[in-house]
Amino acid sequence: MNKIIDFFKSLFVPRKMIRHRNNPIIIGIVLAVLIVYLYMWPVNSYYSRNTHKLVLKENLESLQVLEYMPKSGNDLQQFVSKINDKGIEVSTDNVISCSNLGCKEAKINVSDNLLGLISKDYLNSGFWFFTNNTINEAAPNEIITAPNITSVNNGIIINEISSLPLTIDGINESDTINTITVTLNNKSRILINNETLYNDIIITDSTITFSEKDNYLVINGIKTSYLIDNYSVIYYVYNPNVTYYEDNYSYIGEDGYVKNIKFVIDLSVNYIQSYEWKYDSTNGFNGNLDTTEYYYLMLNKEGLYYQAHPLSIEDANLVHNGKTLESSAIVSGYNYKKVDLSNLNVNNFGSSFLILIETGYVDNVRTQYLFVLLFDIILMPFLFSILFFILFKKNGRLKKYKEYFNIASISSVLPTIIAFIVIWIYPPVFSYVYLILFGLWYLFSIYRINSYNGPM
Repeated sequence: MNKIIDFFKSLFVPRKMIRHRNNPIIIGIVLAVLIVYLYMWPVNSYYSRNTHKLVLKENLESLQVLEYMPKSGNDLQQFVSKINDKGIEVSTDNVISCSNLGCKEAKINVSDNLLGLISKDYLNSGFWFFTNNTINEAAPNEIITAPNITSVNNGIIINEISSLPLTIDGINESDTINTITVTLNNKSRILINNETLYNDIIITDSTITFSEKDNYLVINGIKTSYLIDNYSVIYYVYNPNVTYYEDNYSYIGEDGYVKNIKFVIDLSVNYIQSYEWKYDSTNGFNGNLDTTEYYYLMLNKEGLYYQAHPLSIEDANLVHNGKTLESSAIVSGYNYKKVDLSNLNVNNFGSSFLILIETGYVDNVRTQYLFVLLFDIILMPFLFSILFFILFKKNGRLKKYKEYFNIASISSVLPTIIAFIVIWIYPPVFSYVYLILFGLWYLFSIYRINSYNGPM
């Protein structure tokens, strides 16, 4: 019994610690590793219990924009519905895929192709759509490249498949038929005749709309630089390899500021770590930062990226509700067991992504704390023991570095117990508490041992 009591005294009484001075160094290292694992327990527990509370009370990482999203409204309904149409699925490996990303939803009719005629003849017939029923044999579904359009009297012939023309009033054999090919690239952006539009139109809706204004072709309401002659054929071919989709949703928060959320799906990359969406002090930012707050949510194959406010927004010195806007970003993996991204609706859209982001936040905090613990509990004893060895070896009773390191390891026991209690309550102050306690207690222990005149 006395031996057990003496052993416990040697863990807390400086002059009793001297019995451990010749222990193998590996014992001190193993003790430090065990302490690290011990500390991870309350860290995990604290953030698992309190992360959502931090979002609600302190707007952690500006995540309240998702927490307080509206639960109704036509704009939100359309926004969520279009995302649902992309067919998002999360596999058991927590990798997402989209069965209908961009391209397959960008249809105008039941086929994968569109033939349209914009006519400015005396009949003012406007924009003609030829569906399968209208085209019949003249333009079967097998047409997958830009068709050969021939103008004949009172109509047009497509690919010379039939000698029977598509009859359209006002078309004569002498008329010139101009073909405009509209396609999508893999970023859901429209190309005309294989050239990207200057306006860089991106497909977010389930249809592509064509119209005309001032003799120019208009796509999805955006005027292009392509002139429309009296008779132009618009031919649309979708791209089955689209990897990109984006859309925006805005709402007015209770604080009066507009919350603009840019939602992106980009399956061309596995797991993005950063995104150059930033404020430039010289060129500013393409948006109204005085009245609007901008948020960015991107889904990649293996994870999502969330960013609140453009990077370097601090340079703008913007204050909303008494707080200076600061940019922050989080990356997170998917969790098919927790969140079903294939069944989003107006009620669970914000909360679904909030759960994933909070999970990613907890994972990030765990990783950060692991490095903090490794530094404080494993590296710092090495540094302190080297310092004290240099300072006290000449006049102290301890002469070897091994002795100083072993005493440092034993000196960590008391600070570990005290800091362990603190870390359950508020982990962020752990590093300060532990390092101060350990440094002072280790210094006091070395002083007591070196000033002790009794037997070693």
